[in-house]
Amino acid sequence: MPLDNNELAKENKKLRIKLKIMQQTLAQFGNIKNSYDGLIKKLEEKDKTLSLMNEKLELLVGERTKELEKINEQLKDLSVTDSLTGLKKIEELLMKYILKSLIEQDVKVMNLIF
Repeated sequence: MPLDNNELAKENKKLRIKLKIMQQTLAQFGNIKNSYDGLIKKLEEKDKTLSLMNEKLELLVGERTKELEKINEQLKDLSVTDSLTGLKKIEELLMKYILKSLIEQDVKVMNLIF
């Protein structure tokens, strides 16, 4: 059954409203997409900046670690070296032990003789 002009006008109006809503929705999706793309770009920039900062930090940590290792070696040397004689403390202890042993042996020999 054919539609009369009145019904056609109503149907045309409904279709125009639907079309307008769809256009608005499409425009909103476009805005959302643009916002999303902007956020993605900012995140990528932040990620790149963070990566660069991380690389710099790794270099600084490496340099500082080397410095600390060097200082630790110096401290080890200081801890085993007598500052007055320059002898290693272990060597000094061994010398004392040997000297003590020699003295004890001399005392024993002397006791045997006298």
